[in-house]
Amino acid sequence: MRVCMISSSYPRHKDDGAGAYVGALASQLVSAGHEVHVIAPHDPLARSVPGTKVHVHRFHYAPCDALALAGHGRSLHADVKMKGAVPFLMVPYAWATVAVALRLHRREPFDIVHGHWAVPGGVLAAFFANLVRLPLVMTLHGSDVYVTEKSRACALFARYGYNKASCVTSVSGDLRERAIALGLDEARAIVVPSGVDSARFPGVSGVAMREELGLPASARVIVALGRLVHKKGFCHLIDAVTPIIRDSDDVYCVIGGDGDLRHTLSEQATWLGLDGRVLFPGAVPSSRAPEFIAMGEVTRGDGRRPSSCCFVCWRYSGRSGRWQVGLARTARRTWRANGGDTDASG
Repeated sequence: MRVCMISSSYPRHKDDGAGAYVGALASQLVSAGHEVHVIAPHDPLARSVPGTKVHVHRFHYAPCDALALAGHGRSLHADVKMKGAVPFLMVPYAWATVAVALRLHRREPFDIVHGHWAVPGGVLAAFFANLVRLPLVMTLHGSDVYVTEKSRACALFARYGYNKASCVTSVSGDLRERAIALGLDEARAIVVPSGVDSARFPGVSGVAMREELGLPASARVIVALGRLVHKKGFCHLIDAVTPIIRDSDDVYCVIGGDGDLRHTLSEQATWLGLDGRVLFPGAVPSSRAPEFIAMGEVTRGDGRRPSSCCFVCWRYSGRSGRWQVGLARTARRTWRANGGDTDASG
């Protein structure tokens, strides 16, 4: 089967986390014997990845790299507000996307179209699929649903895509319900969580990364990894670990990743008197993610939405061999009740 994927994010190099789930899906489809073509926007960080069998077609849509903002997590400030120049880039972005898709289809017809993110990937995939009469699958990832909740125009475009799709998958039940509230037909909506390659995690040591960050060998470390944007809830995490860190001289929190809120989060930690105890090492290459997680005794699990992050949930992660803690105002009580031990299941 010849598959056309249209996505606003796709890994720009081998260690890139942007659109990593789209890249993993494309690679697995190729391994299953399918031919996959991914149409994604140009980005100044994009490099060719040797050895990949996925055909990646990047298109230019902005007059200069500084304005290449309509993809790879660049279009929204902290994932909540669209940057001012982005709406003006959408016409050339849409034109270039559909032009590349049509050129490839005329060369050799596709069998199916898969659009990632309701806007812009989903709606453009829907327009292309409708033009060439092909079945369409759409996948919702998170920020797209948030944007459609805040913008009537985006919601209108998203509904066009929903109505053209044979199936719309969501990476969580929460996203599915929110999309249904915005007009997605419940009969077409299914949940397909993003998978994790569990074989990468067992037996990995975090000693080297601890040494790189200057952490004491005896330190107890809480680790969190993700883009530094509002929906990840890192501001709540810092609030939750503050009493724990103040009560224990050997507890540290390391938040890996980069994003628009890095300066804001760093200022929050400073204001709470946590300098040197809450660390921000920056972007972590995907190849080193297992090391990063292994360096901690506790990993912080994402809340599904920023507003749902105030709960306690200590649970064992079989993938990494680490305990996971949900964000909580009662984290201090949980920590103390177990003598500072992470061996507490909620």
